[in-house]
Amino acid sequence: NFLGSLHNDLQITRTKALLALSDSDEAEFDIELVTVDSLGFADACRWVLRDVGAVQGKVDRDLLQEGQRLKLEKVGIEEKETMPPRFLQEYELIRLMDLNRIGTDASMAVHVSNIVDRGYVILCDETGVMLRPPRPPSQRKNNLPRQVGRYMVPTPLGSNLLELFGHEEDATETESPALLSHPSIRRQMEQEVKEIAMENIEKEFCLNKNLEWFEKRYTELEESLTYERVGQFGMGLRSSNDYLRYLAKLGAFEPKVKLPNKGNQRKPTQGNKHGGVKKHKANSHKHKKGTNKG
Repeated sequence: NFLGSLHNDLQITRTKALLALSDSDEAEFDIELVTVDSLGFADACRWVLRDVGAVQGKVDRDLLQEGQRLKLEKVGIEEKETMPPRFLQEYELIRLMDLNRIGTDASMAVHVSNIVDRGYVILCDETGVMLRPPRPPSQRKNNLPRQVGRYMVPTPLGSNLLELFGHEEDATETESPALLSHPSIRRQMEQEVKEIAMENIEKEFCLNKNLEWFEKRYTELEESLTYERVGQFGMGLRSSNDYLRYLAKLGAFEPKVKLPNKGNQRKPTQGNKHGGVKKHKANSHKHKKGTNKG
């Protein structure tokens, strides 16, 4: 990651082709091709190419032309089940925060680490295994596979807290406990901080206004809590490992690749990798016995 930060931006081109049958005016199929124009930081972080779906090697971008007619080679029906979408990665969350004007370049990383430290999400690789903490080279285990991706998987604690708040994606009311977890509130506070820095509003006025608003929302939340809701919240909690196994059964992660067992592999004998030296000696010994009998 440090080496990647010293490189330029990764530049890619996304080409999308829409395919339609000869008797139809609307496209029934689509295919997207992602080609790399400049590797940039991906030269040091190759796994990023897989995340963006880039094609490896040289590709002819002019392979398909607008209005081109293709020959239908094969038709078949394949039955599959829908798969859950992938979880957000760290860089995707930061991109969304920037899009919603939440945080600054200096504070975004702190916001992300806070929700991890508080147990609202856990960081996993693409197979659903929690990320191993960094270790010095002398303490690393060579037989462990490299972990790809930094996916942010909501924990039962984080998910149940949102339900307890009554979180709504399209919440529009100005007074509702559901807004406690809504990004619009954070965006509003960030904007007010900028207004204070530009001396457009007074700091004390803004501080008192926000404290009063949050106090009312938490009071409303406390009054809305019943024994039944609190009980449902407690019953929804479980260990992170059990939850990851549950998500893996649903197909939320990539399947794990089994590594070959190096302990069962025999080492080749010295002088011949295929053990031919011992076999040659045994054949020579039999040949001598046959000669003596004759």
